[in-house]
Parts: sequence; structure tokens; C-alpha cells
Amino acid sequence: MGISVDRWLAIAASVVAVVALIRVEWLFEKLYKREKYIKQFILEEFTTILQSYTAFSRAMQAVEMNPLDLPKDAAFAMNTIFHIQRHLYPGASPAKMDALRKKTRNEAENKAQEYAEMLIALGGKRRG
Repeated sequence: MGISVDRWLAIAASVVAVVALIRVEWLFEKLYKREKYIKQFILEEFTTILQSYTAFSRAMQAVEMNPLDLPKDAAFAMNTIFHIQRHLYPGASPAKMDALRKKTRNEAENKAQEYAEMLIALGGKRRG
């Protein structure tokens, strides 16, 4: 008497299940390590941004800004955007990064104009 086909299928299914469990455990371990790396990276970047804000605010105490320039909070936000863009496009050439910064500034100016028009339409008064 040999082993029946059903028995062989059950053994094969058990082996496949064990291999699948080992593979799933390996994948979860890999995901956990990646999650720890991502968390570490995000916290380090957040720390960098806050340290930059502290230093930028401190430097602004000694500098008089042109009233036509961005206010200090907006200037810091723009610098933070530039910092993030360096991470988004790590292989970009200096010329491409300059073009991206110019595009970002222009988009901010255009959006500011839209917001100003909306606020005036809602009853705000134009300065100057």
C-alpha cells in the first residue's frame, strides 16, 4: 500500500504553507527594519528643520528685512521647501535646482496674489 494522492497533496500543501509562513515572517522583519529606518530619517529631518528655524529666527533678530521681501516665517517656509526638494531630487544638477527654486518662488508669488484677491473680495482692504 502506497501513499494515496490525497495524502501526497496534503503533504505538499503543508510544505508550501510552512515555506509561505517563513517567507511572510522574513518579509515582516524586512518591513520592520525599513519602518525603523524611515522613522529615523523623518525624525532626523524634522530635527534639522526645527534647528534651522531656531537659527533662522535668531539671525532675523540682527537683520532688517526689506518690506517687499517675504516675511521671516514665509522666508523660512521657502527655505524648508528648498531643503525638502534637495531630498526629492538628489541627482538634480545645480542648474536644475536653481530652475526649480525659481519655479517654486514664482508659484508662491502667484498663489499669494490669488489669496490677496480672494481676501479683498471678502471685504479686506488693500494696503498702500
